[in-house]
Amino acid sequence: MDLAPAGDAYELGLALCNGWVIFDPHGIFPGRINEAFAFFCEWSFTVSESVPGRKCLVVDEVWKYCTPNAIPSELAW
Repeated sequence: MDLAPAGDAYELGLALCNGWVIFDPHGIFPGRINEAFAFFCEWSFTVSESVPGRKCLVVDEVWKYCTPNAIPSELAW
């Protein structure tokens, strides 16, 4: 897609203006990937309410955050 990943709140806002957001959590959540995942799920949901049209959240390797019996509440939300 040739898009630069967003690594902070400012870059997330800029990317949102383009219609696509690729989040790189390692800058603001170093070593805290589960916290970063929860943040991005919540951010995506909150922001999507103010943007018209369909949305799609794609999570590479989502199996790392889920089990056969449960998914994180942030993703379920």
